[in-house]
Amino acid sequence: MASRPSPPLSVSIPSPNLSNAKMRQDLGPGAASDSVYADLSSSLMTAIVTFVDYETLRVSIRTVSGEEFTRLPFALTFPGAGARRFFGAMPEVGDMCIIGYLATSGMQRTPVILSYYVGGTAAGYDWWPTQPFGVDETAYPYKTRETFTGIVDRQRHKLRHMRPGEVVASSSHGSDLVLNEGVLLANRRGNEIRLRDQDQAFVVRSVVEFHALAGARVYGGAVQRDARLLPGAVVSDGRSYDTMRLLDGEGRPIPVTASTARSGVTSSPAGTYVPHPVFSTGLPMGTADPSPVLRNALIIDQNGFVDRTPAVGRATYGGKQLFRVASSTTAPGVANAAIDPSLPTLTEYRVEVSHTTDGTLPVTEQTDGFDADRIPSTDPRQSSQPSSARSPNAPYVENVLGTVVGNDPYSVAGVAQYGLPLRPVVFDGTAPSPAIASAIGSPLGEHAASMFRVTPPYPLDPNLQQTWWSVTKDGRVRASLSGPNGSYSAEVAFANGVRMAVGTAEGGRSLDVESTGLIRLHAQRGDGATNVGVELSSDAGAVRIFAGGNETSSGPIQRFAPTGGGEGSAPGLILEARQNVLVKAGKSVTLSAPQLNIRDNGRLQLSANDAVDISSSGAVGTTAKVISTTSTGKMSLGFSGPKDSLPTNGALRETTFIGTPLTGFVGGPADTYLMLYGDRLETFVLGNDTTAIGTGNITKVTAAGAFTASGTGNTAVLGPGGAAITAVAGGAALTAAAGAAVITGSASALVASVGPSTVRGAVVVLSATGGKVGGIVSSSDLDPLTGLPLITFLMGSPTHVLTP
Repeated sequence: MASRPSPPLSVSIPSPNLSNAKMRQDLGPGAASDSVYADLSSSLMTAIVTFVDYETLRVSIRTVSGEEFTRLPFALTFPGAGARRFFGAMPEVGDMCIIGYLATSGMQRTPVILSYYVGGTAAGYDWWPTQPFGVDETAYPYKTRETFTGIVDRQRHKLRHMRPGEVVASSSHGSDLVLNEGVLLANRRGNEIRLRDQDQAFVVRSVVEFHALAGARVYGGAVQRDARLLPGAVVSDGRSYDTMRLLDGEGRPIPVTASTARSGVTSSPAGTYVPHPVFSTGLPMGTADPSPVLRNALIIDQNGFVDRTPAVGRATYGGKQLFRVASSTTAPGVANAAIDPSLPTLTEYRVEVSHTTDGTLPVTEQTDGFDADRIPSTDPRQSSQPSSARSPNAPYVENVLGTVVGNDPYSVAGVAQYGLPLRPVVFDGTAPSPAIASAIGSPLGEHAASMFRVTPPYPLDPNLQQTWWSVTKDGRVRASLSGPNGSYSAEVAFANGVRMAVGTAEGGRSLDVESTGLIRLHAQRGDGATNVGVELSSDAGAVRIFAGGNETSSGPIQRFAPTGGGEGSAPGLILEARQNVLVKAGKSVTLSAPQLNIRDNGRLQLSANDAVDISSSGAVGTTAKVISTTSTGKMSLGFSGPKDSLPTNGALRETTFIGTPLTGFVGGPADTYLMLYGDRLETFVLGNDTTAIGTGNITKVTAAGAFTASGTGNTAVLGPGGAAITAVAGGAALTAAAGAAVITGSASALVASVGPSTVRGAVVVLSATGGKVGGIVSSSDLDPLTGLPLITFLMGSPTHVLTP
């Protein structure tokens, strides 16, 4: 930068014997007298400002009309000013002013700027330049401008049009204050604050808004993040510029680096923070060195190297560093839209509120260039709990509309997200893992379009999690509600009903509720029309209720599992009603479990319009005091076996009647069978029918009809016509092992055989009530010759006896 030129040296005025005719001529007719005092006090001149010393408030001029004066420079005057107040405007080179003179004793006189001459607004409508030379007379490069500054100037007009009665304050740099029926404060880029009279509106127009309050901040417009940007002058580039010798003997620059020592000067390594020597010279250690503060802010590390997160292009304008976050749709990763006009900038309206304030004016990166209010008092990297090292001025409530971009520049987690678009995350797969994470590399729809976040402030437990909710740019809502352990994260009371629709759009997802604790739905009363308190229904899909554990409270265990099996037999899914429970399905109801228990204190009823099927691959057991089975149609019992295909496993069906004094049954009929109408058919394809009675009788009675027993074609018939035993194949035997065998016929008895018939016994007695008819010679028969019994002659059959 070119150094500011020095003003011309002051010289004495001309000697008194010189003529002042020129001055008198300039005064013109009407001069009060010929006295010097009168001439000096009445004359005016026009002049052009040629030099401005803005530190001592002095200027140099070049007169345009009137006598040239060479007492230079002279002090400026202002409409109102003092040691502690000021109201005025600083002139600039090329301004035309009106000069008066302050008369002193003798011929001493001092020029004074009385006012300024303005050419009007007409020349400024089209930005016409004014210059004392033609466009073809001389070129006007920068060197020429510097050489002829104050002599040959080229200026463009800038002046707002004023109507009568208006007040305008305007700077040559572009800022204006207009007071008419309203108030307008504007800068050269069109940013403005307006008090509009027509509708009594307060209008603010700007690209970015930064509103710093005690304990609160407002960021609006383009997303701008400047808190971690240090001026380039305090970051070493590896060279030292404060050496006494910067050029060698041939005029070439001497690059003094950390590895080079010339004139006893060395520099800091590139990328390290270099404070001004005033902060370390002659001061106690650590009293004014900014390095500890910057380390607590995580801007430099322990070795002094400056953090460059995020790594974006640097933009500096008018000494102000800018980082405007570009839209990720056009720039991969993070880019600085302030240096690339083709990149659109993300927008936001962010409000941040701290928990407390000390009542002092806030010092932020946008007010003073450095956010000193929120720097932690200790280095968060050295703390076992970085969250506890937060500044008390750090926000604990954040509300963001637009794109959510990280704005925590001084915490370990915040630095990693500062200046980055963020996205809300609730689930990591199926497990809940809520977080506000970086959105770099994620689809645009995943980015957060709004966020409300509460970070529990001091003195609350620093381990408490944040509570936040957010809406993504594709319209999804994600939330994480926190709170102390053992408390409810949310308590909501609705005076009336709540209605919610889920998955109404094409391809809509389900309603998923994940809880690591209890989920309870409770209704104090039912619907007025149906008296239904809780209803779960699915019009087109299934309803699934799953329980992964058992109930451990004593009440349900005693009610539903009083078996003494302990907690393992306690129910996992409980459906309980004070009165009735109805399970209804349009097609079927299936109950499936390794063990299915149906217990009831009263009556268990199974009713079906079609059929009831009970099947088991193992056993089916039925126990009751009274069991009644009624079939209005047909009843079939089928047994397949032998059991497990092993004949030695016993019978397929076993019926046992046990009578003991304990059961109240000690005898009498134990099994009764009643057939009111119909036949009974038993068929044994292969096998035996065996009935064994230890003590007792077998009695089978038909009141009308015959009793027939048949085996391999041989039959025994007991019927109205008598009793007949017919052996079609083989013989027929009647044997009494102990006792007599008697065949008795009330009318007759016949023992007949086609072949020989044998009656055998120790004594055979043939008896006929009508006497002997014949056929058998007995020892009692008389000898026809002698008339004596044949026994006399030892004749006859002594073992056959005929009795009357």
